[in-house]
Amino acid sequence: MHRRSIIYLIILSILAAGCAYLRISPTPTFTLAPPHTSTPTSSATPPPAVQSLATPYAAQPAAGICAGPAEAETAAIEINSDVPSPRCLKVTAGQKLLVTNRTGAAIVVTLGSYQANLEPGAQQLLDVRLGDIFAPGVHVLQVEPYFGPEIWMLAP
Repeated sequence: MHRRSIIYLIILSILAAGCAYLRISPTPTFTLAPPHTSTPTSSATPPPAVQSLATPYAAQPAAGICAGPAEAETAAIEINSDVPSPRCLKVTAGQKLLVTNRTGAAIVVTLGSYQANLEPGAQQLLDVRLGDIFAPGVHVLQVEPYFGPEIWMLAP
């Protein structure tokens, strides 16, 4: 009985490991798409769209040191396989964000409702002013399957 349990555990472990490596390949195009808006289902005129700003998850970053803000129109972040550079970045409302993939593998980057697939060495500009989509505070650039940096939107 004990031997049968061990065999079942080994088989279950092999199946679980196989499922962990199953991934759907990213789409060949690389774009940051604005949030999806639904199409009205009635003929009535819909109310004007109200775009709310993404709520930060914190008022202060967890990282002890936060770089920036740069005086340039574009703030830049590099995603590495260990720690992003910088780990925390201060940005202003008028800046846009440039993300570079330095991991050596394809990644999926998500910031609020914007998402992009980046091949190794690729860059993508989030071509929208960060103040148009984020409230002041700390937001996180989600990076699959790596660790993403904090982005600290400064109050105007």
